Amino acid sequence: MNRFDAYLLYHRQQVWALTVSKDSKTIISGAADSVITFWEDCTEEQEAAIESARAELVLKYVPLASILVSDVIDLATELKGTRFP
Repeated sequence: MNRFDAYLLYHRQQVWALTVSKDSKTIISGAADSVITFWEDCTEEQEAAIESARAELVLKYVPLASILVSDVIDLATELKGTRFP
């Protein structure tokens, strides 16, 4: 029995299925790792712009998450040893 092993970036196991959208702009892959990935055709410049926007969002929300974690730690420290009825 012949077996073809195909691996793609973002999949950790064999790719079992590929399909192309009707407009031919998106390829969808499904793999044994239970991951479905949507691949969109774009230029390097478009991809760089998308990644830049993604990085800006991370920078925008990471400080907020840090503040929330810090507040939770402060609250836990204040409540340590407090008895509740």
